[in-house]
Amino acid sequence: MRCGFAFDTRTNDLDFQKICDQTGLDAIINKGYLTLLLDVKLKESSNESICATAQWLHDNGHKNICFICEDHRIVYMIAMTNIPTSNEIHDLEEHLQTNYISYKAGAAYGDRAHGIRNVYKNADFALKYIEFMKLDSRVVCYHQLNPGTCLTQQHFGRLYEAYQRKQLNSFKQTLDELFADFMSNTIAPDAAANALVETWRVHKIDLSFLRKLTSLNAMHASLLSFFTPSIQDNATKGLPESVMAIILYIEEHYAEPIDLNTAASNLNLSYAYTSTLFKKSMGLSFSQYVNRYRMQKAVELLDHTNCFVYEVAEKVGFESNKYFFKKFKEKHNMTPNEYQRRSIHRGLELDA
Repeated sequence: MRCGFAFDTRTNDLDFQKICDQTGLDAIINKGYLTLLLDVKLKESSNESICATAQWLHDNGHKNICFICEDHRIVYMIAMTNIPTSNEIHDLEEHLQTNYISYKAGAAYGDRAHGIRNVYKNADFALKYIEFMKLDSRVVCYHQLNPGTCLTQQHFGRLYEAYQRKQLNSFKQTLDELFADFMSNTIAPDAAANALVETWRVHKIDLSFLRKLTSLNAMHASLLSFFTPSIQDNATKGLPESVMAIILYIEEHYAEPIDLNTAASNLNLSYAYTSTLFKKSMGLSFSQYVNRYRMQKAVELLDHTNCFVYEVAEKVGFESNKYFFKKFKEKHNMTPNEYQRRSIHRGLELDA
């Protein structure tokens, strides 16, 4: 057994290759391994509890163990040839109950092909799933979670945070991302409905009406209709009704040629009064606010789609590519093409 490696997760920079090189872990990952991530409250002698678990795993035939300690978390990387059985998980729970005051454990199985960083992330996801869903079970394996549940949980933290903070734009964006993932991963409507209903039920919000819908598009529209009335974007709290009406108009028509005169006319508002009140309330003129909003939507498209830059400019309402390039570079100190290349590179790094 090898043990005693420490790292600080606050840096979010786990050098797994260095860990493999210095502990000998690399010798076992070809055959398969389990990453076990514990969040524990230790008894008086923390080293005794940690080593007792390492010894217990060793005694049960799982050699070549190395573990890494960090704050309240302990990471065990255990040589295993197969995904653990329910009986093995049950035995592990009994051992943990004996050796720790309290604990939660996320586990994920993998081998070299999976990449140890990804397997660690899966174990971390399983641990967070226990915390978020307030489960009675204290050990959850990543492979036990169905795809619909996993996709929902990956976005739910941001979705629920936006709901609590009354951030409508953030809520809409995260909801769009969630359903884009549902569609790209061909999640069936009934599986998506079940995952969403059960997830929100934990927080005493009834979405059972989703089970009556037969398409993902219908679910998306229904969720937006359900939550929008109870969410008010913090950025618009306390604003005059006429200014809020203009903002909503911009959000609905930003992709079209719009100006304040047209917006005010469509909303039966006075142009001169609205122009003065809007700038006083928002600190920006109407055209400045429209450009800022269009730029936000452009960044979202560059980050999350494969659109060409000229297509992005069209989709967010810029009639001239030259003007789009100019405004984008003023805002971000780089061209849209440069930003898109960096965004793709960041995505590749996260997948590595």
